Amino acid sequence: MAVRENDKFLTTSLTTPELLEIDMQVNTVRVVHISDDKTSCTGIYGSLTLMDKDVFYVIAGNTSLNPSSFGPTQGSWSVYRATLRRHPHPTRKPAHVSLVADFPDSDMLNGITRLQKQKK
Repeated sequence: MAVRENDKFLTTSLTTPELLEIDMQVNTVRVVHISDDKTSCTGIYGSLTLMDKDVFYVIAGNTSLNPSSFGPTQGSWSVYRATLRRHPHPTRKPAHVSLVADFPDSDMLNGITRLQKQKK
């Protein structure tokens, strides 16, 4: 979970490829992005990090929640950049999402964080 510039929370869903915005002031949840390619991932892992003003990096991949095959799917994990800055055209999607990197040899990505640049 992360806090956006507008003080709303951004979170993910393990069972659907969605980014969700939670507004605690009015008790609402709004979908800010649904994966365009429904076959690319079944969920977005709960790891996301703020990289810049309203720009987040998010981990996505396939995880089975079925008790007989519970667990992550090897080779399905990727990191995406989600830009939530306001677009001038209201007909556009609230978030622009682009692939940063695939991790085909990973079993599962577990966490993401931003490291600060060293000051000189």
